[in-house]
Amino acid sequence: MSRSEVGCASCGKRLSRGVLVGGAHGGKSRWKCIRCSLFDRALVGRSSRVALLVGTLLVALNQGDQLWMGTFPFETTWWKIPMTYLVPYCVATYGAISNAHRSVAEAGVSASSDA
Repeated sequence: MSRSEVGCASCGKRLSRGVLVGGAHGGKSRWKCIRCSLFDRALVGRSSRVALLVGTLLVALNQGDQLWMGTFPFETTWWKIPMTYLVPYCVATYGAISNAHRSVAEAGVSASSDA
């Protein structure tokens, strides 16, 4: 395999651009396609923790008084609370993917170092 024929570590798809995942805490980095990297265990866990923290703070700030007093209109605005958690999850995931997204050729990685 040449540099431009590096494959996804999960599905094996040949990559010209990909996401370099792993490598934290002395682990081995590996290339993944964007679809497979969206389901990477470390990425999902990190984005979920961010969404839980930020979403909870936002719910407390935006709807906390209505929830506390029992006057939150669930019938008409039930969607606000799930969206308050979904948006930080999407932002954290997008930030991680866009930061790790690289061209295989520009990264100068040979296939032997990805195996």
